[in-house]
Amino acid sequence: MLRPVNNIRQWFLASLLLLTALACTTTTSDPTPAASSRVRSNASEYARLLSARTTYGGTPFEIKGVSRNGSTLIIDVFGGCLDQDYSVVWDGTVRESNPIQISLMALYELTAQVQCAATLRHTITVDLKKLMGTAYQENMYVSVGNASKPVDHVIDPSGTVTIRK
Repeated sequence: MLRPVNNIRQWFLASLLLLTALACTTTTSDPTPAASSRVRSNASEYARLLSARTTYGGTPFEIKGVSRNGSTLIIDVFGGCLDQDYSVVWDGTVRESNPIQISLMALYELTAQVQCAATLRHTITVDLKKLMGTAYQENMYVSVGNASKPVDHVIDPSGTVTIRK
């Protein structure tokens, strides 16, 4: 009579282990709340920005450089008036290649109706560790798209940047 109880326990433990293993192999990470509204995780917004790049009607800008300092991604942009008008959207997906890959989109949106006589240079910083939570890895590729035109800057783990048009 004790034997069926042990079999049920073994079955339950095996099922629990299987479910845990399956949950750990997902290709998307649970988006964590970003530190500010300038950096956010939103798959549908990212998809909308990606598909609207060729018909963008806002203020165009250029990504002049992408670099990393530890877990901080540094995006240098040229265009627009105010720093606060720039934001970054992550699609929330971690591509589980070796090394892993993520995609971000830099976006310029007027938050106030301020017009500049000059075009200015701005720096956007993204704390990847804070954004990605436990999915973060030092050794990863980061793609930074420009929401105003179909141009992506991809930085590899060694810091080399490739521009894709």
